Amino acid sequence: MAALIATLTVGQADGFQSGSLVVLQMGDGGAALTSAAASVSLLEYDISGQLRQSLAIPGTVGATRLTVAGSSTSEGYLSLSADANSLTLVGYDAPIGTAAIASTTGAAANRVIDVVSAAGGISRFASSASLLSGQNIRSGVVAGSDAWAVGSSGGTVLMTGGSPGSIYSAISTLRVANVVSGDLMFSTQSGTTTRGLYQFNGLPTASATPTQLITTDSASRPVDFSFSANASVAYIADERSTGGGVQKWINAGGVWSLSYTLNTGTSRGARGLAVDFSGLNPVVYATTTQNELIKIVDSGGGSVATVLATAPANVEWRGLEFAPIPEPGETAAVTGGVLLGLAAWHRRWKRLRATAQVAITNR
Repeated sequence: MAALIATLTVGQADGFQSGSLVVLQMGDGGAALTSAAASVSLLEYDISGQLRQSLAIPGTVGATRLTVAGSSTSEGYLSLSADANSLTLVGYDAPIGTAAIASTTGAAANRVIDVVSAAGGISRFASSASLLSGQNIRSGVVAGSDAWAVGSSGGTVLMTGGSPGSIYSAISTLRVANVVSGDLMFSTQSGTTTRGLYQFNGLPTASATPTQLITTDSASRPVDFSFSANASVAYIADERSTGGGVQKWINAGGVWSLSYTLNTGTSRGARGLAVDFSGLNPVVYATTTQNELIKIVDSGGGSVATVLATAPANVEWRGLEFAPIPEPGETAAVTGGVLLGLAAWHRRWKRLRATAQVAITNR
């Protein structure tokens, strides 16, 4: 058995370990973040909060160069591809230090989508010199040969595949895009009656109008979100420092209702979100507005958050996802004594394959 476990490698030493958490970090800690382009790193933590590795995304030169607006609270979110085989991150093809990066034109700083495999390989999936030009690019998601991104005023855009261009722009101030049960979805903080989650019918590659699936209250600030496999439960990260946290929504007969909001700590809202639905009580992981990685075992509205890790000074933690699942032919990296982890990976692989969607364990 030890020999068998020893062969279970992703193909390179720094591959992600299945079941672990990946946090997107903006900045390197060297100086306070500004509106200039900042570096991006992916930090891999185990579910106890121990740092396993840090993967730096190229920020100066190279075919996968990607930076973000360092002081922006709306950028830096992660999604899993629809098949859960890769992480999706978005940003600008511009060097670290580029001034006021979000206001640059797309021609000067292409808006880009990079993907990171379970083996830790980084590749460029999409790039545009015109889409979301002069504005923030906040989140993106990949499904097959297509990729979508959301921004600050351009709404939802198709970045590659089909006919790249605007899909829907009537609602702006979008935050996070995901694919859930084969449908493209996004969160928004726009307006008073239009805040919440929107759902397209399928994966649109031309102009389309989504349905408002869940309406959050007029003061809410929804960001990341996660759905159970049977779409009966949804969690939504709310970044308000007062009244925020992680909202739990229940679907009864096609009607979504807010059950309660999990407290993520005093004067803290939630931004990135990853939920494990495999046990009796869902386990909610989130990044907070105070740069923490937290865990909540959801046994009811009074469930208490545990801080797993805290960011150092001069960086920001935004996106959060479970590590991507290896594609067929790859196997998950494991360490000594992790038969339980291997079994958990197998259960999660079957669940993700069965539903072919991003957000079931957030996903």
